[in-house]
Formats: sequence, C-alpha cells, structure tokens
Amino acid sequence: MSTNTFESDVGKWLRAIPDAWVHHPVDHPKARYWKPADFLVCKDGKLVAIECKEVATGDRFPMSRWTPSQRQNARAITAGGGRYWLLVHFKQLKATIAVLSTWPWAENASLRPGDGRTMLREDVRHLVFF
Repeated sequence: MSTNTFESDVGKWLRAIPDAWVHHPVDHPKARYWKPADFLVCKDGKLVAIECKEVATGDRFPMSRWTPSQRQNARAITAGGGRYWLLVHFKQLKATIAVLSTWPWAENASLRPGDGRTMLREDVRHLVFF
C-alpha cells in the first residue's frame, strides 16, 4: 500500500462499496507491467480507473505531474467505454477535486480547488458509479 495517506483513504472508501471489485496495482520501481491507474474498480459491468494525486502545500496541481503514460492510459480506458478520474487532494487546504480524463486541460496548465468537481474526501466513493 502506498505511503500517500490520501491514496490509502481512497482505497478504504472504495472497498466499502457493496459488490464492487477493487484492485490497487502495486507501485514498484522495477515493475514491468502496465499500471493504468492507482485503482481499478468494477461494479455492475462498469469499469472506473482512479488516479490519486496529492498536493502537500499550495493551491495548484501542475498537470505535468499527470504523466504522458497516465494520459495515454486514460484515453485507452475511456475509448473502451470506461471512466478515468483524476483525483487531486490539496492537503493544506483540505480540499479534493475530481476531474474526468476528458477535462479540457493543457499540459502546462494547473488545476486549482474549484476546477472539476469539488467534494468532501469521503464523497469519492460516490463518483465511481453515478
């Protein structure tokens, strides 16, 4: 399990969804397999991928932290009929936003609280299937 507290919390909330299959691929520096997101969730025949990012201080998440391979994974999952959420938690501000991978962004842009869908951290589990 990751040392990222936000990612750990998201995992707990996702595992609390009744009848959902939740997979958390392991981050490993020598891994040689495709890791599409921090979490893959399947329920009622729907696939949702969730990538968790945390900003320790400040009010901006530079989109450059969402790597080209993560963006490619998001496009592939979306093209296959799934959803791909980028969750950004601003730790110092105690604010979390959720942005679908189809959000209109530029590589040199930054996300801020108020962009996307602002939520309470515990509401993350309700994003999966709405």
